[in-house]
Amino acid sequence: MTAIVEAVEAGGTEVTTDQWSADLSDEEQEALAMQMATCGTSINWTIFDAGTVMEDDVEASAATEHMNTWRVAYDLDTIREWLFTNVNK
Repeated sequence: MTAIVEAVEAGGTEVTTDQWSADLSDEEQEALAMQMATCGTSINWTIFDAGTVMEDDVEASAATEHMNTWRVAYDLDTIREWLFTNVNK
């Protein structure tokens, strides 16, 4: 993903990036996502801290960590709203 973001930025598209723990409360994560959404860029990229997206009953690996980021991200209202607001842009 880092290489993709770098290529997109090299092409002139502004990307808003941030990193936080998925262990933060829903309210804290919503606030961070809202900060990103208000930047007005067409691409927002969040990296969750390693080891914070996994459910207790799932063995962590690079693949399962990546797949579980969606479970966390799509649970945030701000991210879903941003995604669907920008569908036709």
